[in-house]
Amino acid sequence: MNQIFIKCFLGQIMSLLLSTAVVSTHYLKSKIEISPFALLGLAYIVIHIFSQIIYYLSKTKYKINNKNILYIIVIGMTDFIGGFCLIKGLMKMSSYLGILIAQMVYPMSVFTDAFILKQSKVDFKMLSIFMAFVSVCFVVNYKADESDLKFDFIGMCLVLLSDILYMANGTIQSLIIPSIGVYNVLRYFTIVSFIFGAVMTKILDKEMIWNLKELGNFYVSNFNNVFSYIFAFCSYYLMASEYIGKYGIFAFNASIMSYSIYFGILTMIIDLKIRYVVAIGGPLCIIINVILVMKSKDPRKEVSKKVGDIFDKKINFNCDV
Repeated sequence: MNQIFIKCFLGQIMSLLLSTAVVSTHYLKSKIEISPFALLGLAYIVIHIFSQIIYYLSKTKYKINNKNILYIIVIGMTDFIGGFCLIKGLMKMSSYLGILIAQMVYPMSVFTDAFILKQSKVDFKMLSIFMAFVSVCFVVNYKADESDLKFDFIGMCLVLLSDILYMANGTIQSLIIPSIGVYNVLRYFTIVSFIFGAVMTKILDKEMIWNLKELGNFYVSNFNNVFSYIFAFCSYYLMASEYIGKYGIFAFNASIMSYSIYFGILTMIIDLKIRYVVAIGGPLCIIINVILVMKSKDPRKEVSKKVGDIFDKKINFNCDV
């Protein structure tokens, strides 16, 4: 019972942190069209520094082989592309609509587990609970935002692509964390993400590449939102990898769904407006989310074997890290 409580509690903390990052992006986009790398790049630097410190202070050291290096490269690339697509997608449409689409990562993981990995059957009862959850969340966030509905097809595709990439990212993390450790993953994938992100931004988003002076002015003039984004995003990542390593990717995907309801609650608090739909619907959504987390399974060994077969290059030598 204690483990279930801790699993649910930590899931809500992660959702709150993720929601804080999304809210910060929401208020930033109303001021300036931001480059995802301006936020993600700085966040990767902070995560790398903290993970390096924690790793060297820890007593347990790990070895990394070339297969794990391949995993880390894939994690780094999918993480940045996922973040890039999510931020770009949220900038193109109403935030509450983008969040609704982002929540589709849960049914995606359910159907992937059932039809691709063939580890379980689709639980239509849980999917019904999920649909009720996202419906209430959408109404709550719509009432919290109070802006006209703005839909963009490209934005929708970008958010859905980010769902797929983050789902793959989390699955691979659940595969390698037990063998090389959480902070080994964090300190190496952030290097890959930063370098890949800089190159990708230079190619696809070059009008947003700023010099150091312009970046400094951007960070200073938007300090509150940038700081809250970096703090929330980095804290979320440090917790998320630990959570995936302990409870598995399915519990993780179920846990972070409630970030959408925290978006509505935080928006209401920031705008200093009491909205009864938010005040009543928020706790209801959190309760539904806790039920989904409690019912989530953790078939990590089976999933790891399936995913591992895809990447296995049969490389035999290790290098000390």
